[in-house]
Amino acid sequence: FLSSVKGHGTGAVRLAGPVDAINLTGELVLNGKVHVSTLGTDYELRNDTVRMIPNEIEFQNCHLYDVNNHEAILTGGIHHKELTEMTYDIYVDAKELLAFDFKDFSRPVDSQQPKREHSDENFYGTVYANGNVAIHGRDGSIVIEADVTPLRNTVFVYNAASPETIGSQEFIRWNVPKDDLDSDDDLNSLSPDYRSDLTMRLKINATPQAAIRLLMDPATNDYITLRGEGELH
Repeated sequence: FLSSVKGHGTGAVRLAGPVDAINLTGELVLNGKVHVSTLGTDYELRNDTVRMIPNEIEFQNCHLYDVNNHEAILTGGIHHKELTEMTYDIYVDAKELLAFDFKDFSRPVDSQQPKREHSDENFYGTVYANGNVAIHGRDGSIVIEADVTPLRNTVFVYNAASPETIGSQEFIRWNVPKDDLDSDDDLNSLSPDYRSDLTMRLKINATPQAAIRLLMDPATNDYITLRGEGELH
């Protein structure tokens, strides 16, 4: 989810307590950068204060910047039990923020898979957005909830011709008459068993400023470009 976390802080922090119940108190002024691998984006904190109280690291109206110097407000915190059992609830109020940025269908693969440098996805694009995002982390799982409005220069590309997407329920629903299916196995194949430690709940307030491009035929590079208004869930 997060990678290439870099930064430094100044301030006074007290580490205290018995060995099995250590806690942090104090404040730090932070400067740092982080890469959000699931979004392909980089964000920066500049001279913002993080407060530490027992079992909590608080972000109070911190200013977050993207690579274009567009700003968002970060609130929330990292929760812990004497520096163990860490969870987090992070809230972002974005204004013209670069929220997603991949240039093609290929994605870098994490270091735990050294034999694969890239994986192929069915979508890519560049998304600028206004809106609110909540990120919740619990027991190795991540839930992202977003209510956003895409802005000018937003282009989202989806590979509608990929065999993996035909019949799936990710972005486009393809209806297949039951009579065309030869067996129950065919019917079951249209409902793949998705398991992921990342859950996304999105409300996208579409406007004509943003474009969705559907790749219909990779051999001829045929696309359909869509623009419109309405809510997408």
